[in-house]
Amino acid sequence: MVFISSLLFSGLVVLSLSMKRHHQQIREVSLDKSQINTIRYMGWSLLMVSLALCFYSFGFGVGLATFFAILSFVGFMQIGLMSYAPKSLLPLSIALPLSSGSFWLIGYLL
Repeated sequence: MVFISSLLFSGLVVLSLSMKRHHQQIREVSLDKSQINTIRYMGWSLLMVSLALCFYSFGFGVGLATFFAILSFVGFMQIGLMSYAPKSLLPLSIALPLSSGSFWLIGYLL
């Protein structure tokens, strides 16, 4: 559940990076059209992977409801961070999936 939440958070951050206004808040570097499209596809891919993990973990009905519940929570969290600490979004979107994925892998192997 934590890994799915971190993937959703990263997907939303990457999708917000594909918007010019939010990209200027987080980073000062401008992007061209092909980089923006690549970032957008990466964000949607992360969201689809987390949806697939919800379906795999909880089944179709409960997985869909869980996906949207986590998506709502993570969306509100990102809105708060974008308002008050936009520079912290990028490091968090990298660190959260790596740390939660490694803890999930260690728990799975033990």
